[in-house]
Amino acid sequence: MRKILTLSAFVFFILSLNAASASDSCLECHEKKTPGIVNFWKKSMHFKKEVGCSDCHGTDTDANHEKKVTVDAARCGSCHKEALTGHRLSKHGIGLKAGRGCTRNLEKSEEREKSCTFCHKPGSSEPLVNTECAMFLAQTPEMQRQGCSSCHNVEVRCDTCHTKHGTDLSLAKEPGTCGVCHMGPDHPQLEMWETSPHGVMYQHGERDSAPSCVTCHMSR
Repeated sequence: MRKILTLSAFVFFILSLNAASASDSCLECHEKKTPGIVNFWKKSMHFKKEVGCSDCHGTDTDANHEKKVTVDAARCGSCHKEALTGHRLSKHGIGLKAGRGCTRNLEKSEEREKSCTFCHKPGSSEPLVNTECAMFLAQTPEMQRQGCSSCHNVEVRCDTCHTKHGTDLSLAKEPGTCGVCHMGPDHPQLEMWETSPHGVMYQHGERDSAPSCVTCHMSR
């Protein structure tokens, strides 16, 4: 009797794992064209909970193929309500509004007038540097995906830290994940940490003894 119950439980488990894939019309093509994405999803908690492609991407296949569909934080928040609330209260949610660095979005007129010197020579419309203004990078959806907004839309995105098709929290906690944004000449936090005693110990294998980014910045 115990063997029968064990076998029944195993069969139910296998069927439940395959339920999402069996009902998802996207998989027939994507298992051939993008097998890496599908395999990554199959290792996620979404797959185990039968959350398929259409649950996040919707059912409009053409719009998805034309890259007109965005799986934003609000979509994730339809299930992850507490996480979305926390995100919106965080610095990622309120301190890095897309385009905040562009002076056109400054709220007070005196701030806008003073901020002209950020980019232009005093008393002149001549730019300080011979580089195309960043405002042009957001004119088309293609440039929004590849330009400024690919990083600076963090306030409306979850996949910046959590990846697009996985649910492994340990990946979101990796310093390298933080370093995708927090690096470079203008905000070199990753490089500063890597060359600190904390970073050296952590990378040497002493992860339980040395703090990483989330130890201090996301302790709760």
